[in-house]
Order: sequence, then C-alpha cells, then structure tokens
Amino acid sequence: MYMKKVKLTCLLVLGLLSFTVQGQQKNTPAKLNASKIIRLSNSVIDLSNDANQALSSYTDMVSAADGNVSTLKRNNALKPTYLNYKIYEPDQRKKTEYDQASKAAPAFDEKTELLQLMSLVDSHMADVVRNSEALSSYFYKQEYQSDNDFSKYPALKDSTEASIARAMVIWRKASALAATTGDKAELLLLKDSKIAEFVIPMKSDLITLQSVFTKVTDLETDFPALETDVTALKASIEVNKDISNKDLKKLSDLYYKDAYETFYRKCAEAADYLAKLTILLKQGSDDEQRMSGLFGYARVSYRNAIEQYNTFVSQ
Repeated sequence: MYMKKVKLTCLLVLGLLSFTVQGQQKNTPAKLNASKIIRLSNSVIDLSNDANQALSSYTDMVSAADGNVSTLKRNNALKPTYLNYKIYEPDQRKKTEYDQASKAAPAFDEKTELLQLMSLVDSHMADVVRNSEALSSYFYKQEYQSDNDFSKYPALKDSTEASIARAMVIWRKASALAATTGDKAELLLLKDSKIAEFVIPMKSDLITLQSVFTKVTDLETDFPALETDVTALKASIEVNKDISNKDLKKLSDLYYKDAYETFYRKCAEAADYLAKLTILLKQGSDDEQRMSGLFGYARVSYRNAIEQYNTFVSQ
C-alpha cells in the first residue's frame, strides 16, 4: 500500500540536522578522515536546510498566486497581492565551508555521487527562481488583464510547482546521502569513546528516527515496512532509555545524565507522533491539518533530541 500524493502536500521535506562529535580521543589517520567526512556531511546538510526553507517560501508564493486568481475572478478591479519571489542565493559562508570541506574530504564510497548531486542544485534553484519570477510578473505586470479567463495561469503555476518539486528531490537526495555518510563516520569515532556504551545506542536510535522521517515523506513508502520500523524504534528507545545498567562514573558530570534522559524522552515523543501519523496515512485520512501538526510536533521533538545528543557528546 502506498501513500497518495495529496496526503503529503502539507508535510514537505524534513530538514536534516547536523551532527557533531567531540571527544578526548587519540587522533589516528582513520579518525581524522572520519572527521573530514563529518565536516563535509554537515556542510551539505546546512546548505540543504537553508534551501528547503527557501523552497517552502516559493511554495507559499504559489498558494498566494492561487489566492490572487480567486480574488480577481470575483472582482478584476481589485489589486492582486504582490508575489515576492526573492532571488535565491546560498549563504556565502556556508557555501565556502562546503567548497573547502569537499576538497579536504578523503575518498569514500558515496563521495562521487554526493558531489554530483551538489553540482546539480544551483541549476535547479535557478529554474525555481526563473519560474517564480514569471509567475510573479503575471500579476505584477498585470499580464492577467489581457489573458482571457486566466488561460495562461495554469501553465505558469505548473512550471513553478514542477521546478520546486525537482529541486526538493535533489536536495533531499543530497542531504539524505550526506547524513548516511556522516552517520557512518561518526560511529567510527564513537566506538572508541569512553562513553561509547551511552552514545552508540543514542546515535543508532537517532539514525532509525531519521529513517522513519524519510519514509514518512516518501510518496512510495510501503506501510508495513514503515510500521515495522516505528515499532522497532519505540522498542529500542524503551530499552536504551534505561540508564541504570550503565557506568555513570564514565560521565564527566552528572549533568549529562539529565541530558541522556531528556534525549530519550524527546525521542519517545517524536516516535509517538510519527506512529500516530503513520496510522492516519495508512487510513488515507484527509485531515491534512492534523497530519501536518503531528509531523511538526515530531520534528520539534527530534530537533530537541539532537540538541541533547550534541550536549551529551560534547563532554
């Protein structure tokens, strides 16, 4: 059974978060290379987060364009809302960081594919801007006044939405691949950490949680597989949240015990929201407001878990 596209119009793309690793470990060539891969991973994810925010604003602009058409059809003497499409430009500091990180990173299995994906993003974002500008001009330059029954509008709208969708796909692929490679590199660093018994389960649960988010936003997700993943995630969280069987003396301060417990509380919250969302999607619910709300709550809990994780590994 597969998701219907209409069910995901309010869910868009999850913005992946950067993971950081700190630790008082002896550097080896393998660990130095892993750190460089993590740096590249984080730089891609940072750019992707910004791009997805921009794409969200372009999506809002299309909705505003629909509102203009509805208003003008009722009364063409009214002035349409100006569609501020804005020129997309990546943050120069983050772009420079990516350029430097991509050169410094060693060869790894996914590097060629990742760099190829990143080489495509500029042209896709330029297409979004070009189509958004044409859509904005349709109203700003009052082209609609000479367009009988708004006959040209559907093509302008479709072109804009299609370019946004293509850009989202490229960024999603790039950020997902970056997260996967960063996760693998981070686990290499974590295995020799003095707090490995804490952080490896934490990291593993974060990876699974992110995987569930990705499947929720995938239009062709297989529901039985998704439900299995959610069930496994909740079971893992239930086991790993128990700190009583771990050596608390390895923590540099008992403050980090609170960070650990808060981390798992936030993971559990996110998993519960995603479980409820999965049920609604499986049922074919049309309650997009509720689904969007559940997704938003899950994302907030996930971000909070990331913050606690980064706090914990910083000791």
